[in-house]
Amino acid sequence: MKDREQKEFYLMIKGQKVIVSEEIYRAYVQPVRAEQQQRKREKRCILEKEVNGKKIQFRCKGKCSICEKLLEGNKNIGIATSFDELVNNGFDMQDATIDLQEDYIRKESAEELSRLIQKLSFNQQEIIKAVYFDGESQQNVANRMGITRKAVNNSLVRALATLKKFLEN
Repeated sequence: MKDREQKEFYLMIKGQKVIVSEEIYRAYVQPVRAEQQQRKREKRCILEKEVNGKKIQFRCKGKCSICEKLLEGNKNIGIATSFDELVNNGFDMQDATIDLQEDYIRKESAEELSRLIQKLSFNQQEIIKAVYFDGESQQNVANRMGITRKAVNNSLVRALATLKKFLEN
């Protein structure tokens, strides 16, 4: 595991990577993550139970993927059903389709990017993998490879320019 002191924290601002302190990074990311968690919670079922004669509402904490309420009202639970039947029983196909399309596009893009990266020199591949996929700082990569940080940066710039040309063709 990487030391906290050596980890590089940055924010993407108008497409530019801006290096910031850990405190600034966490201050920026914390409300974003809180909002994401809130959106996830809002999608959960609202359940009711009676406590001391009072009805209390709360959000379900179970796994939505195996929830019986997902197909509530469907007489054929556990039996293959048509998309029309799912939609008639309240399943929102529009949202599911968008997620499937985005997942497919993301997967195809990742595979294409992987193929293009393999066309780069071995050193450029190693540097891109270390910096962008493993989250290593340019200084750590430079130390490990026995080159300067500027050389790592130059290699990244050249590699990204080459990838851009590959994508344009």
